[in-house]
Amino acid sequence: MLVYPKFTALDLVGPQHVFALLEGYRVRLVWKDTKEVVSDTGIPIRPTTAFKDCPEDPAVIFVPGGTDGTLDAMEDKEIREFLAAHHREAAASGATATLPPPTDPTLSQQLVRSLNGLTALGLIYRD
Repeated sequence: MLVYPKFTALDLVGPQHVFALLEGYRVRLVWKDTKEVVSDTGIPIRPTTAFKDCPEDPAVIFVPGGTDGTLDAMEDKEIREFLAAHHREAAASGATATLPPPTDPTLSQQLVRSLNGLTALGLIYRD
């Protein structure tokens, strides 16, 4: 999960909780280094992994949304290169609320169970 200055914390924290519940996967908060990054509302987040230490083949790359910080991130060459180098079939964005099906069937099944559970609780809705 990418973090960057002035991202929207809500777009990170909710999905991070769901991903953290998946068995057999490790959630990493990734940034250029592991120094604290501050969200658009002032919430400090400490990345767990620097770009250079990120696994080459993550199951999912998640990018939270935001406003000014997101626009700045889109212009950041180092971020674009990192995402291009680590891109895979499964990518997600908090800004667009999209999650293409992962190529790993176990991950797909766990995500479906988690999303169905959140739907049953009334926390998310299907169209």
